[in-house]
Amino acid sequence: MSIKAQDSEDEGEDDLSNTLASILNVELYLTLERARENMIREALQQIREQAPDQSFDSELSGILSEADHIHNKSVFDAINEALNMVRPYGSKGEPMPWSTTPRRSFFVYADEEHLEKILKTVKENVEGWANTRAG
Repeated sequence: MSIKAQDSEDEGEDDLSNTLASILNVELYLTLERARENMIREALQQIREQAPDQSFDSELSGILSEADHIHNKSVFDAINEALNMVRPYGSKGEPMPWSTTPRRSFFVYADEEHLEKILKTVKENVEGWANTRAG
């Protein structure tokens, strides 16, 4: 392996270590999605039991389920991004040790009022992004 190739690999590792961790873990999202899918499966089963002579297009329900999954994941990611924006150093994260950017001392006691304000800000950001018609 050449020195240039090794240097570029080392730089890639540094880039990954500087990214912010998600506030909401992906495991939480997966748990919620599994619960949602189980509820839908149970509801469809009840409908089939009540109307056995009706045929249901399983392909259509699969497409709708996938569309719901994509929508829910985008909302989950938007909430994570909005939560990152209210972090003490914002979405850029804490400055590097060699940076001249001043560090602030953050010790926020998250009382109920403060938490409500943060969640309201997150909600407003996500709703604002949802109203953007782009793409």
